[in-house]
Amino acid sequence: MTLVIVGVGAMGSALAARLVERGLDVLGVDPAVAASGPATTADGIAVVRDLAAAAKALPEPPSDLLVFVRMADQVHEVLAEAARHRRFDGVPAAVLSTLAPGDARAVLERFGGERPVAEAPVSGGVSGARAGTLTVMAAGPLGRWVEAAAARVHTFAEPGQPAAAKLLNNALGAANAHALAAALAQADGFGIAPAEMLEVIRGSSGGGWMAEHFEDFPVDLLWKDFTLLHPEYPVRFPPFSIDTDLLGAIASARARLAH
Repeated sequence: MTLVIVGVGAMGSALAARLVERGLDVLGVDPAVAASGPATTADGIAVVRDLAAAAKALPEPPSDLLVFVRMADQVHEVLAEAARHRRFDGVPAAVLSTLAPGDARAVLERFGGERPVAEAPVSGGVSGARAGTLTVMAAGPLGRWVEAAAARVHTFAEPGQPAAAKLLNNALGAANAHALAAALAQADGFGIAPAEMLEVIRGSSGGGWMAEHFEDFPVDLLWKDFTLLHPEYPVRFPPFSIDTDLLGAIASARARLAH
């Protein structure tokens, strides 16, 4: 049976390519990719505009419906559309989107009665999706796709907890990025070239994922994830807070690295 992925941007496309390599049939759904009719991603994944087109294209119900859109209202739209097509009756859905904990709980409350719905935000970036080394934080049943996609699966008892875990991880990543930017600025004050200092950090105890990806990680997405927590539970890493100018600090540090 075919697995359907709704949302084949950079992450969704990379995940789809990985699943195909591992022997799964995948159909993508994305109006941005298939705006004027059926299309393919750069990795050769077939893509249709919407679930209505997917229902017509599928000879039988799909094994799973993976929802990888960006916003909570888009998740609701996708699952509501799935309910309108008999081809998707009872098909298990996994929501891989990064949501606020309350939004994740609302999805389960609204749609959990009509199909199995798993909350399953992922971490690992495009490279992790492509290599099958994602970390999945899950509440609810997962299909066999996860065996091909993930190196680690963390299971939580309550809806909203996977979202909180993902966002706390990303909030810590944001705090680490801000601290790293400050370290590079202070190295500059000692006459140490920021690029040289970054290489020291990468090979020392201050290093890690953030140091390895400092020049190119998506600052705007990381900051968006940090802010998602605050309506429900203000998270602070002293002296780092929601009022911190993270974008300015990272831009300044990257400008130093470029010289």
